[in-house]
Amino acid sequence: MTSRLENYTLEQAEEEIADLRQQITAMAETFTFTDITDPTSPPTIPSAGEILFSDTGRLKYGSSADSNDYFTGYMTYPATGSLTLGTSMATVPGLSAPLGVGAYRVRALLCTDPNGAGGQLHFRMHPTGGLTASNGRTAFYELLGTNQVPLTAFNVLDTTFDTSTPGGAGASRIDIFDGYFVISVAGTLNVQAFQTATANTIIRQYGSYLDVFPAPST
Repeated sequence: MTSRLENYTLEQAEEEIADLRQQITAMAETFTFTDITDPTSPPTIPSAGEILFSDTGRLKYGSSADSNDYFTGYMTYPATGSLTLGTSMATVPGLSAPLGVGAYRVRALLCTDPNGAGGQLHFRMHPTGGLTASNGRTAFYELLGTNQVPLTAFNVLDTTFDTSTPGGAGASRIDIFDGYFVISVAGTLNVQAFQTATANTIIRQYGSYLDVFPAPST
């Protein structure tokens, strides 16, 4: 009987060891998931622990604690600069997020700082690049240092929310979006603002941000 190792050379062994090392290195750096083939039948959740899988391009995990399939991760876009408001809509630097087809929960917080009495403030979440929401709403509310809430409202994408009118310097306020959208056409979501007149209000860089979370579609 001929041994399988008789014709196995040292060079072949070295090549195979090198290949294995490359595979191990690649696994240590990145790990690719392909989508499950039947999204209506996710993988069976183990009796204890979790199972990690990809569904329509989104990483999810099934938990034995409650038998739910959870979306994982989110993206935070911090403002990359301050925005001094003008009398037409402008995007807060850095607060633009590319969204694909699917559902998202979004939240934006703006640190708004008037430098004096000025015109009314206006805010919106504005789609560009073809972004289309087939459904969804965003809530908007503004908080002042006096604990007043001059506006609480909700509406569809690209609605302009007309808020307070600064009466002087130092009357800082927090402006917040919190919403959920089902995106049917991919594009970019932008957080924008302007001031009707006497535009002297600044949206501060540090503390202002946009969060984007993948979410289940309804």
